[in-house]
Amino acid sequence: GTAERLLVDRASRVVDAQVSLVRRQLDPVTDHLELVAALAASGRLDIESAAGVREALAVMMTRVPAVSSAGFATLDLKLHRAVRHPDGMVTRDTVSLVDLPQGLARFRQLQTAHNTFWGALFWSEQLKQPVLNVRTPVRRIDDAFIGGLFATVAVGDLSYLIGEAVKGSEGRYFILVGRDKVLAHRRLVDPRGLGLSEDRPLPTITEIDDPVLARFWSSPVQLPQIDRALGDLGRVVEADGRRWVFVYRELRLFGPDPWLVGQYFPLEEATGDLDRLTNGAIVGASTLVVALLAALVMGFSMARSIRTITSAAQSIERLEFDLPFHRRSRLREIDDAGQSLDKARGT
Repeated sequence: GTAERLLVDRASRVVDAQVSLVRRQLDPVTDHLELVAALAASGRLDIESAAGVREALAVMMTRVPAVSSAGFATLDLKLHRAVRHPDGMVTRDTVSLVDLPQGLARFRQLQTAHNTFWGALFWSEQLKQPVLNVRTPVRRIDDAFIGGLFATVAVGDLSYLIGEAVKGSEGRYFILVGRDKVLAHRRLVDPRGLGLSEDRPLPTITEIDDPVLARFWSSPVQLPQIDRALGDLGRVVEADGRRWVFVYRELRLFGPDPWLVGQYFPLEEATGDLDRLTNGAIVGASTLVVALLAALVMGFSMARSIRTITSAAQSIERLEFDLPFHRRSRLREIDDAGQSLDKARGT
């Protein structure tokens, strides 16, 4: 029916916009990292200058607000990096890969790679939160490996950027990893207080302080027509005494694990569109009926006046001048014609 089509149309637009929003935040991270890699591979960026490399990374971060840190790992196992802190300040330093958790293992992955890839989520002790990470090997034209570049996106920054872009939706966006790990949500803009750590980098849907999201995998409300219309696009659940529509889509671009990107909103928001459409149709139909009645009344009035004028003209033709035949009309043209015939009768 119309209600189901409206709901599906809204659901499709919402989830398409949500996926596009995520990609607008993360695709530029890949693009800019590959640009720096191309500059380094061609020699236009001097990788022997630690200060120059750090500055290039800092400049990249100013162009891509999603990036929380960026680094260039060299063959002597040094990491030149720039880091954006919670207060917005960007610091630059050089550290040893040996001193970083999994630093050497991640560098080895880069040595055998030939393309840019998003790695598994890991914990950043410096930022005190989990980070996404994208890595790309830097190879000369002869394919010789000369280093590796990486950039990270803090979960808090991703949640903030998405939340800023969907203001007005009451923060109902979410990204899940696996079945129930929350990667992006309004509560993760500042993840302090959630007890996250290297052993537990992401909260679950029941730990995020969102009673609606916590019901995501609960038994859906049985609404056969809506269920058929939504299909794999979403589901309707009950939480806090209301019915909520979840719409989502799987995204497999930013790491080894698939994401579930989506939003949720009250069912009445979607059916409200139908109510407004119905009310508009009722008002339009009422206006049309009134207009038709007015046209009928006016038509009858005009027909009567025209018949009177016709009868008057016929009386004059028969030289019958005794009886008055002009009746006043609200239509000026017809009234003028009637008065003219009255004058003709009197001459």
